[in-house]
Amino acid sequence: MRLELAVDGDRTPWLPDVEAENQLRRLIAGFGPSDGILEVVLTDDRVIRRLNRDYRNKDRATDVLSFSYLEGHESFRRDLLQGKRKARDFSPESQEEEIVVGQVLISVETMQNRDIRRDHGDGEEFQFLAIHGMLHTLGYDHMNDEDAQEMEDAQETILRAPREEPLGGSEGGASR
Repeated sequence: MRLELAVDGDRTPWLPDVEAENQLRRLIAGFGPSDGILEVVLTDDRVIRRLNRDYRNKDRATDVLSFSYLEGHESFRRDLLQGKRKARDFSPESQEEEIVVGQVLISVETMQNRDIRRDHGDGEEFQFLAIHGMLHTLGYDHMNDEDAQEMEDAQETILRAPREEPLGGSEGGASR
């Protein structure tokens, strides 16, 4: 899967360094449908709070929100994660070569507050939240213990992938 990183306006107080962004690209490239694009948008608490209220009826900021654009894919989540299914299978009306699998919005403000509790840097927290959001776009969830464990296992597998692999081509950087 390919990463597209964007920044929502001028209010975002942090951007990933090149190393953190490239590492996320490598991690995402190794998982998910080969014809998929994951949009990750860095934003602020004001925007994410509004979206959380409008789509989840929770009037508070959160660290990450995910929106999947693949219809009826939930029962195929393992196949999607392992690259055994194409994104196109769940977006038949699209004529594009690559399909936007979903969008992950990360509130940098909340991310940086969580970072203090997680005891690692912003770059690692950014990667963690983007991978967590990606899994939601592929049908993973954590509404019960069994699903939570399955999602956590998938997340750990991705985050522990080799970090030395070269980037496949020159995918563009963040839209800044």
